[in-house]
Amino acid sequence: MSPFAPGFRSPNGLGFDLNDRLFVTDNQGDWLGTSKLFHVQNGRFYGHPTSNPAPKDLYGKPRKLDPPAVWFPYKWVRSASDILEITDDRFGPFKGQMLVGDFQNAVLTRVQLEKVNDEWQGAVWPFLKGFQSGVNRMVLGNDGRLYVGGGKVKAWAANAPAFHALERVKFKGRTPFSVKNVRALPDGFELTFTQPVDRDSAEAQDGFDVWQYRYEYHKSYGSPEFDHEGRKDRFTVIDVKSVSVSADNLKVTLKLNGWKTGYVTAVRALDIRDAKGGKLWNDTFYYTLNQIPKR
Repeated sequence: MSPFAPGFRSPNGLGFDLNDRLFVTDNQGDWLGTSKLFHVQNGRFYGHPTSNPAPKDLYGKPRKLDPPAVWFPYKWVRSASDILEITDDRFGPFKGQMLVGDFQNAVLTRVQLEKVNDEWQGAVWPFLKGFQSGVNRMVLGNDGRLYVGGGKVKAWAANAPAFHALERVKFKGRTPFSVKNVRALPDGFELTFTQPVDRDSAEAQDGFDVWQYRYEYHKSYGSPEFDHEGRKDRFTVIDVKSVSVSADNLKVTLKLNGWKTGYVTAVRALDIRDAKGGKLWNDTFYYTLNQIPKR
């Protein structure tokens, strides 16, 4: 055996996508500002110094941290667990994207990734809640349904009633109105929706709120959010310069001003509607901006 990639604190999810890329989730704690999803590569360092033997004079000191593909907002994910790629069209319109479980909140999130300048990054949304026990393991069955195994122990609390559960999730067949994909551009985002948007509501420039924050890399447990100026428990508002809608009403392009790499970028669209006046299933996503595409 030989070391492959150190720096994990309490990883509770490991999975390969269809292209045999390895992804791992890790849990908030000392040296980890919040839960993360990593694309694991040989020789990279993922944050927790005690997992990598070092000379005494270097022990406990920060090293260059290789970024995660996704930082999970703490209010959504407090104990990230299993990873599963959706591989079956019978489970809805998000084939090729990932589901990531959360033990403490007993929920599932949806993650969509893209590779920019040779670095993985992407967006996270809420997906499902109300599980009877802490979400720990998942499998997509041959019947196109998701099977979720849950548990709860005294040393690791879960906001759910049962100490253990095995639950089955079935797609009802009604496609939700949602942002399906997010693509980073040199000057903003391109959002692709599951259904056509109402053009008037989508083109309203004040209909989108965008802000950025980061987490501190330090030995303390967890981290508050910091704005561009390094102020604690703050965020920086990002200016939306323009909004445009594609001819088929399925894509919305946001031109942004003042955003920076190395920050989580939150996008909220409270007012956008579909062609029938329906609201978004989830109006907010968080995108980890490791890289901005080159022009």
